[in-house]
Amino acid sequence: MTRTTPEGGADARPRMRSSDIVIDDERLSLAAKGVFVTVTLLGNGCRVEEIARHCRDSASNVEVALQELARLRYVRVEDGAVRLEDAPRFGMPEA
Repeated sequence: MTRTTPEGGADARPRMRSSDIVIDDERLSLAAKGVFVTVTLLGNGCRVEEIARHCRDSASNVEVALQELARLRYVRVEDGAVRLEDAPRFGMPEA
């Protein structure tokens, strides 16, 4: 798939946004995909409570989606902080 550059031209080689890897994973629910994208927007190391403030879902619902992401090794949750597994793969710095 060819993506366009910010200038609007076509790039000769395919590029993936960080979220494309997760969005294309059919094993994940839409809730888990949304939580992942939210984590990439808020930053590696954001907290579960912070994610929950950006939606109408409860923190426990967010945690269920995070468990799904953790099971597939996209994230890990340590003391309430959400950390991307292999953050550089998603264009994010290690937290």
